[in-house]
Amino acid sequence: MAVDVSVFESRNLAYARFHGHVTPVDNLRAFDSILMDPRTRSDTSHLADLSAVNDMEADFLQTLSLVATQTRLTGRVLPGTRYAVFAPDDLTFGAARMFHQIAETALPYQIEVFRREAPALAHLRQPERSISDFLIAAE
Repeated sequence: MAVDVSVFESRNLAYARFHGHVTPVDNLRAFDSILMDPRTRSDTSHLADLSAVNDMEADFLQTLSLVATQTRLTGRVLPGTRYAVFAPDDLTFGAARMFHQIAETALPYQIEVFRREAPALAHLRQPERSISDFLIAAE
């Protein structure tokens, strides 16, 4: 799987670090893993880190299908739960914006896409300015 998932219970935040070649199946597995983790609450924020992605399979129909499947999994997620996507380069930013446009009306999350780490963490109400600092502090 092209994603590593961690749930930081003390911060009430789930972190998914995508890397290499990412497919919609990878995204769905990570999402399901987070939602099924016993440490995940109904208001657990999500941070998707796309900084290590080399290639993505993400056309409109695949993304639409992904969001439709995710919608079925989010029955216990509180509306307005924060979700940040860190997508620093053009490829990941474009794919993340397409996901955002489809997901914002279907998923209960307050989703935002960011090119910089500090605003992504601020959206999630985390005090750190970099993901590496967050990971050190959250352990």
